[in-house]
Amino acid sequence: LRQGGGKGGWSGIPFLKGFSKQPHSIVGSAMSLLLVFRTNTAYTRFWEGRCQWESVSDYLRDITRFCVVYRAQLGESNLKRIADLLCAFPVALKHHLEGFMGPDQEEELGRLVDPLDLPGVLSAVNRPNYIASTLMHIIVHDVAYQTDAWTV
Repeated sequence: LRQGGGKGGWSGIPFLKGFSKQPHSIVGSAMSLLLVFRTNTAYTRFWEGRCQWESVSDYLRDITRFCVVYRAQLGESNLKRIADLLCAFPVALKHHLEGFMGPDQEEELGRLVDPLDLPGVLSAVNRPNYIASTLMHIIVHDVAYQTDAWTV
């Protein structure tokens, strides 16, 4: 098919001569606006997720610094358990958010988590929540608190 000469119509398809090009322009403009809106929405969601992930990373780093400062009070065994759980938390959170808990994920967590905590982590439905609860339990119940002039 080729465009005919004289009046600018389509010589091979005579019934298209009466159609206007305006609807195509309107639909094209609307589709481009929709595409821009969808792209902007997707980028906003990505950016919000990135900010939340950065926040989690910052909190884990703060807890790690806290543990290093109070190493003597925590004890070496508690410090190792806490460090292992802090390393496993972002991995477990990533797997939980992806919604997939297969053997590869269990193997990855198995390399990070202390053998004492591994059965509980692997059997938990919400692994990040279990890890956070275990961290809280270690800090609240397993650490010997000392009273001094600063704690009243």
